[in-house]
Order: sequence, then structure tokens, then C-alpha cells
Amino acid sequence: MNERPRYLESCDLTTLCCLNISKALVRSQSLVFLNLSTNNLLDDGVELLCEALRHPKCHLERLSLESCGLTVDGCEDLSLALISNKRLTHLCLADNVLGDGGVKLVSNALKHPQCTLQSLVLRRCHFTSVSSEYLSSSLLQNKSLTHLDLGSNWLQDDGIKLLCDVFRQPSCNLQDLELMGCVLTSASCLDLASTILNNSNLRSLDLGNNDLQDDGVKILCEALRHPNCNIQRLGLEYCGLTFLCCQDLSSALSSNQKLTKINLTQNTLGCEGIMKLCEVLRSPECKLQVLGLCKEAFDEEAQKLLEAVQVSNPHLLIKHDCNVHTEEDGSWWQCF
Repeated sequence: MNERPRYLESCDLTTLCCLNISKALVRSQSLVFLNLSTNNLLDDGVELLCEALRHPKCHLERLSLESCGLTVDGCEDLSLALISNKRLTHLCLADNVLGDGGVKLVSNALKHPQCTLQSLVLRRCHFTSVSSEYLSSSLLQNKSLTHLDLGSNWLQDDGIKLLCDVFRQPSCNLQDLELMGCVLTSASCLDLASTILNNSNLRSLDLGNNDLQDDGVKILCEALRHPNCNIQRLGLEYCGLTFLCCQDLSSALSSNQKLTKINLTQNTLGCEGIMKLCEVLRSPECKLQVLGLCKEAFDEEAQKLLEAVQVSNPHLLIKHDCNVHTEEDGSWWQCF
């Protein structure tokens, strides 16, 4: 069977087109990847798609409905489809105004033992810390979900505290967790550190665009130094960091043998911070492969230090576009 993705993003599709797409989903066994992002499908269009998703002949595995005008009303149909569909493993709902009500409906589906979803993207879906309760309850029961993106939602420290109560459970199967821009502060870092220590499945954690500051990263670094930590990728871009956290970061990079990718772009580390980092980056004990930094943002002395590190450590890649999305990072919907 020739499994081919269908790229229909930004094609000016509307609700009326969804009837034909639904028919194709039922008729074609080769239609397993479908990207409908940035089309004005609305809830009525998604309702038609969900009729096909519930059909036993539908073979779709990955579906992106990013920015399709979906609201809480469409989530009811999606929830039913997630329960009855045995093949759908990846679903992107980013940039839709689902709100807390929509997240509640999706969370109810995640609780169901027949739900096979492995990756769920809820970035910029306009929900708050209220949704943390719904998601926590569902994640306690869900055994299939390994990638969860909650980025750019108003979760705040209270919401993350609730979620971390589940994330740190040994039974939690999450491997990739994205919490970019969730209005977090250093107050959330104790709970996040506990998650890093206690969830042996967690491999990737993106905390970028949160005001964690040096004090918060100090707490995270204590967890990163622990032998129980299995984190391989860590996003700390635009977190309000300065040179004061670089000693903690250096210590973590020196002792952690599993961390291979860290993003530190958009932080004011300064030449002093770079000097501290370069000391460990030159060391054979450091296993880092990708460092997110914009070399041009630093003075000439710091740039020379970074260039010298790349010469002495040819396995290390230093680049400012560290967030270029890859399947490996769990960002399947952005490299669809």
C-alpha cells in the first residue's frame, strides 16, 4: 500500500469541501496523513470529517486541523471520533479557540481505553489553568499519549503544579512535553524539577518563553545533575537568564551524560556567561551535540570563544535556529 501524505494547508477550503474529503477518507486506504491547516473549515466542516473518522474503513493516522476555526462545539464531534477511531495516533488542534470547555471534551476522550492517540497538540488553544484539572484526570488513565504540546496557553504556575502531580507519576508515559509561553515563573521550577527526577520516560522538555530566571534554572539544574534524569532535549530560550545561571548550567552539562540538545537563545548571558559555558563545552565529559545560541548577539570576545569551542569539539553544533522542527523533537505537525 502506497501511504502518501496529503498537503492541503492554506488552500482556501471551506465547510463545503469537507464532504468530499470525508468521502476520500473512507474510500482511500492510502490516505494516512492529512494536513488541513489554515483553512476555514469551522465546526460544521469538522463534524463532517469526524463522521469519516468514526468509519471503520478510515485509515487516517495523522491529522492537522491547525487554525481551522474550530471551537468547543467541534470538540464534541472530535471527542467521539477519538474514542471510536482505532488508527488515529497524531492530532494537531493548534490555533483554534477551544477554551477550557473544548479541552474538557478532548480530555474526556483521552480517558477512554479505546483512544489510541500518541501525540496531541493544543498550542494556542486559548485555555487556562482550569484545563489543568481536566488534563490531569485524563493523563492518569491514558496509556498511549507520549507527546503533549500545551504551549502558549495561560496555564500559569498553579496549572503546572496540578499537571506535574501527574507528570511525575512513574505510570505517566509522556516522553515529549512542550510548555512554551505558558506564563510560568521560577515558582513552577520545583514541580518541574520533581517531574524531571521522577518521570524516567520524559526525554524532551521545552520551557521557552517563560520567566523562569536564574533562580528557576538553578532548581532545574539540580535535577539535571541527578543520575535519574533522562532528559535529552531542553528548551530554555527567552527565559530571562543572565550570566548568573551559567555556573549551574555548566555543572549540569558536565555531569549529565544524556542531555544532547539545549536551547539558550534570547537570554542575556553576556561574555562572562559564555566563558563559563565554554569551559565545560571543551570538556570531553560534555555530551552536548546542539547548543541554541546566536553567536552574533555577543561581543567579539565571546564569538571567538564559541568559534574556538567548535574547533576543539567538532561534534557540537552551535546555531541560533535551534527550534527548527523535526520529527525527532515531536514537532511532527510542523514538518508534516
